[in-house]
Amino acid sequence: LKIVHRIGVADIPDSVTPIAPTINCSLIVSSARVLNKLFINPMKRTPEVAFVVNDSTKVTTVSSFDHTSVASSIGGGPSLSQQQQNNNPGLSIWSNVSLKTETSMACDEFDHYAWRDDRCCNGTNDDANGSNFDGDDVPPNVNEEVCLVFAIKDVKAFLQFCSQASSSMDEEMPVNVYFEWGGRPTIFECEGESFISRLIMATLDHRLLQQHDTTTNNTNSANIGSANG
Repeated sequence: LKIVHRIGVADIPDSVTPIAPTINCSLIVSSARVLNKLFINPMKRTPEVAFVVNDSTKVTTVSSFDHTSVASSIGGGPSLSQQQQNNNPGLSIWSNVSLKTETSMACDEFDHYAWRDDRCCNGTNDDANGSNFDGDDVPPNVNEEVCLVFAIKDVKAFLQFCSQASSSMDEEMPVNVYFEWGGRPTIFECEGESFISRLIMATLDHRLLQQHDTTTNNTNSANIGSANG
């Protein structure tokens, strides 16, 4: 069995290239092999994943994501308004019977891990390093944890390419993962001797995510109370 990946390369000076800054992002550096274990292997039938990085516990978690299984904002953020729920009826439903796949990995298993813990959440429009953004859009617990929801199909193809490139070079090329918070792009980058490959993924805005853990705990407490009663 022989698998060949053919990639067209063209020199087009007037082409449009997506640009996403990386200078003020948090960073994970790891091999494609390790990232495949975290993202791809357990999530083969999942179109979208929720990638949670918790700096307090130094643990990363990837779980299958379903738009109908979201109930209140992740990280203690504001709940969806009634108008938002009407516009996005699937986001206002919590399904306790949804089957979810989850995998976790400690941050010390990566080659390098660098976390930004100086984000402003007070409504100002810059952070400690001068990056401009709307402070109201920053999650309240952005300095402790972020949740990034994105499609996994393109990430899978990118990591497969990195693995094949590493095999042809007889060495594992590191993959850089740059991220900020939900609603900001997540960037996957791999650099070889004669190329730089970059994948920029849009992420779901953190305000559309909801605190499903709180809803689940409340439901479980109610069930336990009924059983004890």
